[in-house]
Amino acid sequence: MSLCLQERITNLHDIIHYPPSDMKESQLQLDLLSKKVAMLEAELKVMKVWLQAISVEIYEHVEVMYNAMDKAMWRHEKKTEVMKSALKTRLSRAEKGVEVLLERKEIHADTPLPTLLSILKQYLDIILPTSITGTSPTKSVT
Repeated sequence: MSLCLQERITNLHDIIHYPPSDMKESQLQLDLLSKKVAMLEAELKVMKVWLQAISVEIYEHVEVMYNAMDKAMWRHEKKTEVMKSALKTRLSRAEKGVEVLLERKEIHADTPLPTLLSILKQYLDIILPTSITGTSPTKSVT
């Protein structure tokens, strides 16, 4: 086991102090990738600033529109409440009128309403002689 460990240490020592040629290429790629990451991070920072500016602008625009919509909704609700109140008042008056009419009808329900035929008979009693109609002219008019 110590032999394997000693070999491993030697191999690592050689790789660190005498890197193979492909290590140099890997180092170059690593350097290029590091530069790209740095460039992307800078670009990301610029994008974050731009996004923040756009977000503020959108928020301001939405806030203005929201306030206008809120005001319009408030007005609409106010109008609705006024109309609702007016309609309640009108409905209340109509219900009272119906109650009054129903009371009148109950009062007059005992006396039958005159029909067209009875009205004609009353007027004919006045004009025609009693021998034809069978009633006296003084009783017929009510």
